[in-house]
Amino acid sequence: MIVKLYSQNALDGFSKPETAKEYIEIIRQMKPDAAVFTEAYKAGTDEVLKTSIKQLESLGYNVFHGPYDEQDGRKDKHGILLAVRTPLSSAKKPRLTRISEHNIVESWLKLRNNQQIHLLGMHLNDRDEAKRQVELDDLLQLIDVDTPTILTGDMNTIHKQEAKGKMFRKAKRIHMLVRLKLHPKTGPTGQPMPNNRGRIGSVMYRLHEMASGKTITRLLRSGFTDADPTHQPTCPASNPYAQLDHTLITDHLTVKGFERLPEGSSDHRGIVVTLKV
Repeated sequence: MIVKLYSQNALDGFSKPETAKEYIEIIRQMKPDAAVFTEAYKAGTDEVLKTSIKQLESLGYNVFHGPYDEQDGRKDKHGILLAVRTPLSSAKKPRLTRISEHNIVESWLKLRNNQQIHLLGMHLNDRDEAKRQVELDDLLQLIDVDTPTILTGDMNTIHKQEAKGKMFRKAKRIHMLVRLKLHPKTGPTGQPMPNNRGRIGSVMYRLHEMASGKTITRLLRSGFTDADPTHQPTCPASNPYAQLDHTLITDHLTVKGFERLPEGSSDHRGIVVTLKV
């Protein structure tokens, strides 16, 4: 049996009518069996989200969504959204599952022979490698590698052996340079500068952490394979230089096709993988 999966960091796309329309049109054209959207929406945009869900349901999908963290009181908190084509919906309902400090979504795709695929959609921590490792501690407890399993989402990790990964591992030096030269402790008049290492320095430091490869290496050693053997970069969308978005599979599944989508309204490219069970 063939299963097609679409995954994308939507940059709160289901919070605005124009971007929600874009993602729904992708689903209409691509006809995936399941779609996972991280950063799907912002809290407080319920009406746009409700309209989007109705449109997805009209296309033949069951839709499940929930916040990254029910205990997070910030106004900008995000949600995750899963759409599964109705015939593949399992009797076991999708659910939010907490790993470390936030939620991922778990679902089970029911195939014609009653076999099930365990699907987990996630957005791993984007700032700290140590926190990603704690998330993996909880995540791996959920997984039985003897069951066909798919992990997908914005995992914020880069393959260590990639050339760009090697470059990003040197980015910590750039981060320190930016911090010292562009954001010194005092300004020209001797007044204290804001305690802010700046966006450039922050990005360099975070890429340095991601390029350690610890997260992706640990997942591969746990029995998963990257569905994109060429490791196409997915972020930033306009000129991608880092593969932060991954679909990982157990060896019950074979990749029949992989596509990185063109640039859209998000800062990440979407990925579509076709799998044979």
